[in-house]
This record gives sequence, structure tokens and C-alpha cells, in this order.
Amino acid sequence: MGIGQEFSFLCDGHKCAGTDATFDLLGADEGPLSNGKSLTVKLRHNELALEVSVVYICYNGHPRSANTSYCTIPARSHSAFRTLT
Repeated sequence: MGIGQEFSFLCDGHKCAGTDATFDLLGADEGPLSNGKSLTVKLRHNELALEVSVVYICYNGHPRSANTSYCTIPARSHSAFRTLT
């Protein structure tokens, strides 16, 4: 069984996906929430001027798995994006 993609999109015609080796890990930060914890994983594309943050939220009472995740992309360029998944 393969690894599922956390995210995938097109940026200026380049396919970008969470399982690609084209992203470098910048860091990760854990943060408290009123009803759980969050983990933000920060990535930088090594060919494009692009940074991506993937946020995982684990709610109290569900400590073994991330219940929610979403992806943020800072608006730092005039690149065109299209979501794939």
C-alpha cells in the first residue's frame, strides 16, 4: 500500500504533491487549542519560490490520530494555482 498524498496542486504548470521529494522540511510547530492540539509542518519547494504549511489538528478524546488537516500557501508570488486533490 502506497503513501497517500497530503496535498496536490499545479503551480505555474508544475505538479506539486505532499509525497514529492521536491519539498524540503523547514520545521514543525506544535500548538495548543482549546479542544486539542495542532501540528504545523512547514515545507519549501526546492525549485519554485513556494512554501506550504500543512496543519494537523488532533481533538481531545482522539489522541491517536489527526482528525483534521488542511494546507495553506502564503501569497508571495503571482503564481497560478489549481487544486488536484
